[in-house]
Amino acid sequence: MICVVAGLLFLDACYSPSHLAGLTSHSQSTAGLYLLPLLLFFALGTAWELAGLLRDAGFPVHRFVALVGAGIIAASPGVVPIWNSIALALPGMVGFYPPGCPIGQMGWIALATTACVSMLFLLEMKNFSADSDSREVLSRLSAGTMVLVYVGIPMALLVAMRSLGNGNWGLAALLTMIATTKSTDAGAYFSGKAFGKRKLIPRLSPGKTWEGAIGGVIVATIVAAICLAFLFPAIVGSGTNAVSAEPDASPTVFGGTAAGEIDSLGSEELASRDLASQNLKAQSAPTELPPLALALVLGPSLAILGTLGDLAQSLVKRACQAKDSGNLLPGLGGVWDVSDSLIFASFPAFLCFVAVA
Repeated sequence: MICVVAGLLFLDACYSPSHLAGLTSHSQSTAGLYLLPLLLFFALGTAWELAGLLRDAGFPVHRFVALVGAGIIAASPGVVPIWNSIALALPGMVGFYPPGCPIGQMGWIALATTACVSMLFLLEMKNFSADSDSREVLSRLSAGTMVLVYVGIPMALLVAMRSLGNGNWGLAALLTMIATTKSTDAGAYFSGKAFGKRKLIPRLSPGKTWEGAIGGVIVATIVAAICLAFLFPAIVGSGTNAVSAEPDASPTVFGGTAAGEIDSLGSEELASRDLASQNLKAQSAPTELPPLALALVLGPSLAILGTLGDLAQSLVKRACQAKDSGNLLPGLGGVWDVSDSLIFASFPAFLCFVAVA
């Protein structure tokens, strides 16, 4: 599994279609294309296990509909990189995703969520009759909506996070978020073993202590600072690009073409010059790295929300009287055991990185 993840990360960082084509403009990016299958695996696996727990506990749920809906919502921000990949494969037939589109990338999450929740209601409308049990109808709607929203939206934020900034900036942000969140578990474990005395929430997780939680926050903050100081420059660069664009003092339009020359150029050549000008401006712009002080916000927020995500999974398992969420990942437990902390931590991580992107 580590080899597969490492391979997909390498492909996404170095061999995305836009990278191979030499395009650096954010509006033409295909960043995250190779990571979509990985994120979909965790989204679908988590949705499958959550829906299974609810069904085994006696809550009726349309497992297939919830699974498909969670996958659609999670992959919805991928519309932009997929669109741009098609534009690169079919030049002249399909244009790049419009940079001024009001839907943008985040809007696809809202549209997909609305559509999938509506799909649940339409299914109940189709099957509703005078003999239908109203409690079962409402239970199916509630359980299905829970799976869609709880799994789909946070996973979609991870997809959107990969697309932040230019080049591999979003990849560095995504790896920083995962490393910081997962390091909380290690910090909490060792500090809890060494100093743990007061139980955090024994009725949900008997092993967690307040001392362990504090240790997890400290370790997460240190890891966040290390990632911001070393991981970001290693993946993104030194902070500036080598290409420079000299300003043209003459009146220009369409990316540096003088107004008097427009008549002599065809529409295709004008579009080509405009595209080249956009790429040159994107290359000349400095790549800003997040400030190191961001670790003071990123570390504690991801540690606290990641712990809450872990406790949320424990709550559902205890309510469903289940010991494990699943066995899709031998040796690690269920997929949900891997994604539980990331689901809650995706919200503060996305906000923090959007603020400095």
